[in-house]
This record gives sequence, structure tokens and C-alpha cells, in this order.
Amino acid sequence: MCNLSILIVTYNPGDLVRDCLRSLPAGAGERSMEVIVIDNASGDGTAARIASQFPHVRLIANADNRGFAAANNQGLQVAKGRYLLLLNPDVVVHPGALAEMAAYLDDNPTVGIVGPRTLDGEGRVALTAHVPYNVAALLWRYLAIDRVLPNHVYGRYRSACQHATSPFDVGAVQGSCLMLRAALYQQIGGLDETFFLFAEENDFCARAIEAGWRVSYLPSACVTHYESSSVSRYVPVKVRSHHVSPLYYFRKRGREGAVLMLKVGFTVELLAKSVLRLVQMLLRRDAEAALRVRTYRTVLLEMWQY
Repeated sequence: MCNLSILIVTYNPGDLVRDCLRSLPAGAGERSMEVIVIDNASGDGTAARIASQFPHVRLIANADNRGFAAANNQGLQVAKGRYLLLLNPDVVVHPGALAEMAAYLDDNPTVGIVGPRTLDGEGRVALTAHVPYNVAALLWRYLAIDRVLPNHVYGRYRSACQHATSPFDVGAVQGSCLMLRAALYQQIGGLDETFFLFAEENDFCARAIEAGWRVSYLPSACVTHYESSSVSRYVPVKVRSHHVSPLYYFRKRGREGAVLMLKVGFTVELLAKSVLRLVQMLLRRDAEAALRVRTYRTVLLEMWQY
């Protein structure tokens, strides 16, 4: 058994995945590791480039896009490491970061999942330590209340991400760089594949906590997340997943009241965004605005039929 299995799901990631893969040896330090890339039918030649340029990487090439959760589960099923890392292809790992995360798990046997401090492409600390998943917190963000009252709810966690010098427990860490114990995976299983995109890490962390594990944020370990546009290019998929995934999260837990409250809140949000985009269309020809208006309408209809 190696010490660390690194799982990277790709879908048209461009050149960023090469920087990600090149950063891994220094990030893992002296920890033994295996790297598994699961490609979701990229059309940009990703699978072929990885096979030729990184022959040590185990490549699983899917015939279609199976989504983030399902593809990660493919990797989890064959991973041999004591610790398992879910890593986005647009993340560059800083030297020693993965070794430090693994050492933290070594020293804290009640912690099942740990996430690092994450910088964006401009060097700013990103919000990757999350409050427990609940309706109030979700609507606080979806309705943009956090922009009006930036120091509350998410603001407290944002400040903690920026200024913390010691680890602290959280409701969830972002799936762009998430390390878990193989023992946890063996206990609770993999990611819920009904989540095609978004909220799957919130669900996974919640299941870990329900099983008695802790989820921690480790500010001394650092990565940079460049957030490639691979998802952003697909507006309908992104908007749909942002709204349907939270509904599924609560429905699977039998919380129909929470589902109804989210539907109402999301309706207010999407209608307001539609009005703003329609104004953009009136002021100037804007293909992006037109696409978003159509997408909002489609998601609204699907959401209420869900």
C-alpha cells in the first residue's frame, strides 16, 4: 500500500493539468504516492497528452462525461493509498502541502477529512472552509445577502480562512483539494453519484461527520486554485447543477420543508437575475445575457417539477 493516492478528474482542462501533475512530487515530499487521472471524455486531447507526457500516471479514459462524483468513485475503487486526495486539475500544489495534510491525519486520528488553505490565481485566500450545509446559509449566499452583510455567516469563515494560523473544524471543505482516509471511504462509501456537479463534497463531509469523524481546515498547507473555465463555458450545466444539487441534498435526507424553502428562494433569485439580464439585452446585444435568461427559465421549470 502506498501512502497517498491522488485522484484527478479531467474534462477539457487545457494545459493547467500539466502544471498540476508537475507540482505533485514536491507537494508529496517523501510520501509514496500514486496518481490516477479519470478523464471524462475530454475533446481537447487531454487523455492522449497525459498518456504520452506522464507515463507514470494511471489513466482511466471514460467514453462519456460521467460527472465529478462518478469519476472520482472510479478512482476511489482502484486507489491503494492509506490517504486519498481528490484534486482538481486546475490546482497547483505548493511544496510540502500534501505531506503536511497527511501528517495532520497521522497526528489526529479522529479527523477523517482535511482541506488546505487555497489561494486563487491572484494570490488571494479563497473561501474553502464551509459552514454546515443548511437552508439559511444557502439562501444567504444565493440571494446575495452576503454582499450586503459581508461579515456574517460566510464572512466569519472567510476571515478564518484568511487569518487562521491553527487548524479548525468545519462543516465541509471544498472538493478542489480534499484529503480523506481510506478507512473513511471504506466505512461510508464514495461520493453520491446523483450529484453530477456541485454539493457532492458537502454531502460527503456531512456523511463523514454523521459517522463520527471530524472535518478540518489546515491553514499551514497551501495550494493555488486557478479555477479554469472548463465548467464556466457550460452555463446551462453550471446553473442547473447549482440549483438542483442542493434540492437533492435535502430531499435525500427527507427534508421536504427545506426543499420547498429553497425552491421559493431560488425562484426569487433567478427571477431577479432574469430581469437584470433582460436589461442588459435591451441596452446592448448580449448573447451571454440571452443564454442566461433562457437557462434561468429552463432551470425554474425543472426546479418546480423536481
